[in-house]
Amino acid sequence: MKVIDSKEFEKVIKSEDLIIIDLYADWCVPCKSLEPVLKKLSSEFENVKFYKVNVEKSPEIAARFHISSIPYLLFFKNGKVIHGINGVVTEKELRRIISSFI
Repeated sequence: MKVIDSKEFEKVIKSEDLIIIDLYADWCVPCKSLEPVLKKLSSEFENVKFYKVNVEKSPEIAARFHISSIPYLLFFKNGKVIHGINGVVTEKELRRIISSFI
């Protein structure tokens, strides 16, 4: 999954595709446990775009969406937030949620 910064973020979220942004930090153990799930689902859902934002390098993104704990998944379509998940989620549950938006 590509790590994006604030500049790329604005462009990425305007897509008509479903966009999932993983807000994380390198020191966050739960974030690391979510990574294999996201990688697997990104290959399974080829029409869904997955990106990562490091909240320490781009804190303005977390602040903009009032994110105070990570991991946090933001779901976007056409530039609008359509869903958010705070904390670790199972592969099965995340697959169900993604499927409900496509």
